[in-house]
Amino acid sequence: DGFFPSRTTQIEIVDHKVIYAGYESCLPVFNSLSIETMLWRIPDLSEHYVYLNDDFLIVSPVVETDFFRDGKAVCYAEPFSVPFARFVRAVKPRRKGHKIFGFKDSMLNAADCLGEKRSFPYIGHIPLAMKKSLQEKFYNEHKELMISNMTPRFREPHQFNPQALYYMLGLREGDCVMVPRKGKDLYLKPKKKDGYVARKLAAFDKADSALFCCFNSLDYASSEDQGLV
Repeated sequence: DGFFPSRTTQIEIVDHKVIYAGYESCLPVFNSLSIETMLWRIPDLSEHYVYLNDDFLIVSPVVETDFFRDGKAVCYAEPFSVPFARFVRAVKPRRKGHKIFGFKDSMLNAADCLGEKRSFPYIGHIPLAMKKSLQEKFYNEHKELMISNMTPRFREPHQFNPQALYYMLGLREGDCVMVPRKGKDLYLKPKKKDGYVARKLAAFDKADSALFCCFNSLDYASSEDQGLV
């Protein structure tokens, strides 16, 4: 209450020390993949919860079934070929002597953790419905994997995407349902192409099924594009 004396909603700030209880030697951490690995340890977290980053928006009315159906988490994704993801990683050009570790790479790492050879759910930058118990069970049974992923202070190329791993587990166990992501979300990031943001927003306005939006690094966009947004 000292931080939000006039708040009208119940907001609680959870410090890293809370979710890293017992692993305080790993702190401080500045890595989203590491932090996401530990979200299920938030005290009193609901069994069914929705995880959003700070640049996500809900842009249409939503109902419970947009996130959970018959108790199963809804995964907005498309299957992505594991062999093709490996090929893309192999031919990716180096920058300053290193290959960039991207979003797809973290999902491929999740597939590798589970021994998935065919495909993984290619999730987007959208609100993610999840269930705590499945994560708790997996990480309690695979402590070494959890520690390996939650330890790096900055992003490392061996890390896996915790949400992709969760959805693969859920799909295997029948505790998750995959729904086509196409038309459900808009992803925007700063680009120097003339009219890029305007074209994206115009297309989004026509998408009646759109529920979510992500404006990635909007602070790096031009003042004109920021105005459009």
